[in-house]
Amino acid sequence: MEYQAELYLKKFKENHRHREKLPPIISVVFYTGKEEWKQYRSLYECVQLSKEIEPWISDYKLHVFGCAQNEIEFDNMDLNFFVWGLKYSYQDKWEYLMTKFKNKIIKRGTMKMLSEMCGQKEELKDMEERVEVTHELGSYQRRMINQGIEQGIHQGECNVIKTLSQTMSVEEISNAIQKPIEDIKRILESR
Repeated sequence: MEYQAELYLKKFKENHRHREKLPPIISVVFYTGKEEWKQYRSLYECVQLSKEIEPWISDYKLHVFGCAQNEIEFDNMDLNFFVWGLKYSYQDKWEYLMTKFKNKIIKRGTMKMLSEMCGQKEELKDMEERVEVTHELGSYQRRMINQGIEQGIHQGECNVIKTLSQTMSVEEISNAIQKPIEDIKRILESR
């Protein structure tokens, strides 16, 4: 809780001049033990408070994810990788983790954070290299798709100009589609 208070104070000092609302800061515990979490989950469970004081003190909750007991799935791929990495690093099942996320794109920062927390730098290094190649392939694929779109647009313009040339003069086509006469002549000559 002291950590949360320090974060809120820091955010307050940073945003005080801007009068922005502070984002919520939530403590999360990724529990990797084999047994179910039996520790406290809220402030009221830890401290004895009188009924008069209770309304004035927030009952801070501790959000516990039992990584070893159940399969946790998030919508965010990086968060999934991180949680599964914690789970399988403590069970020494790195091969399963590598297989599960083999064809997924994981951000480099997520990989580094997990390797630092679990002390599995060597095991994740190979996966990081594969992720880098996957990022490059994704970038190449996006460039090729964009190039195909541009070629499709150009081909469509050429088809429209050729169709219009059957009933209109070059000058009329130029006025209608706002394209220079030279470009239209070049397209018509290439048929």
